[in-house]
Amino acid sequence: MWSKNCKTAVLLFRICSIFDPVMPGKILKFIIFTTLWLCSVGIQAQQKKYIYKRYGKINGLVADMAFAVVQDKQGYIWIATDRGLQRCDGKRFITLQHNSNDKNSLPANEIGGLHIDKKGRLWVLFFGNKVGILNTSNFKFSPANIIIPAEFKKNNMVRFQEDENGTIYFSVQNYGVLTYNEKKNEFSAANNIIKLSDSIKVLDITQGKQKNNYLLTTEKGFGIYNEPAKQWALNNNDPFLKSINNLLTGQKASGPGHIFTDSKGRIWFDLWVEAKPEPGPYVYCYNPADRSWTTH
Repeated sequence: MWSKNCKTAVLLFRICSIFDPVMPGKILKFIIFTTLWLCSVGIQAQQKKYIYKRYGKINGLVADMAFAVVQDKQGYIWIATDRGLQRCDGKRFITLQHNSNDKNSLPANEIGGLHIDKKGRLWVLFFGNKVGILNTSNFKFSPANIIIPAEFKKNNMVRFQEDENGTIYFSVQNYGVLTYNEKKNEFSAANNIIKLSDSIKVLDITQGKQKNNYLLTTEKGFGIYNEPAKQWALNNNDPFLKSINNLLTGQKASGPGHIFTDSKGRIWFDLWVEAKPEPGPYVYCYNPADRSWTTH
């Protein structure tokens, strides 16, 4: 079984996966580079030392490209590939794939997203826009409905997010956010906590470090929404918004996307930047403690 320190590795992969898998080859060409690493930890002089191991088709993976990696409460690592879903216990892989003779098998092999929710359930998001829960004990898949206009059904669906209340949602490119309703077993914009006008196209959404605040990215930049107050923060009154939206303009950047807030309250996201010496995708991190930026 994998060590709890693998959680650190999963975070590293999450940062790497900020480069959207629909971009050509620059992305995750196995920069799961091993998101299966950190399995063995030694301590010397009160400092942790990690052993890294690279995994690929040669030693167990079904494909040399992975799109998501999560660790469940039992310690297993789950890996999403375009050739099925794999589970690894640190020594061996189990591969789950679509079986036309088994109605409870995965509906497809091309998997773009994974998420372990607060109830310990494993959510699986497929390219082709299918989604559902895999029972990690018997490997039976239960689909959830996606309610979305027909003209957007083929649009790319971005990774899962879950807020502190256990609300699960993801965004659809050029459409907006879809939120899960447990009773109806469906993802729909009608279930959204934040109601936006049709003219605002949300690229990504995540809950901020401050309770009840949500960070949204749109084609026009960042926004911060306070759900209880039903209010948007103004650019001029918020240091982060003022700084990031000036950055977007100055760097001729498009995006932003894949935003998340880490345990230290730092805000991470990616941009496609045209004004850099070398145009391309960049990862940005904003630290509200000292209002500083780092670029990767």
